[in-house]
Amino acid sequence: MIRDFARAARIKTETLRTDPDIFDVWPQLVTAGERLANFSPDGLKLIRAGRNLTFFVARARTPMPKSIDEYIERCRVYLETGHAPTAPVPLPAYTNLRSMI
Repeated sequence: MIRDFARAARIKTETLRTDPDIFDVWPQLVTAGERLANFSPDGLKLIRAGRNLTFFVARARTPMPKSIDEYIERCRVYLETGHAPTAPVPLPAYTNLRSMI
């Protein structure tokens, strides 16, 4: 990502504003800059998720084997691939529909 941004910046500085290639060069610089600005490493996300899970377990003072197993699996995938899968989305609490009628 950093190399892409540096390469795009170098090309932009070497391209005159009057050069027709500027219409291809400028968007490449902008998109490379946006990718760099929005970079958020998966490893950092996993560390934060682990911290949050630790707080949840500590506050509840009860084991959370399913959550811990899912977290360990995400860490394993990250070690193998370099990318962390997204965390499972918790489902809303069950609502008794009869009580709403």
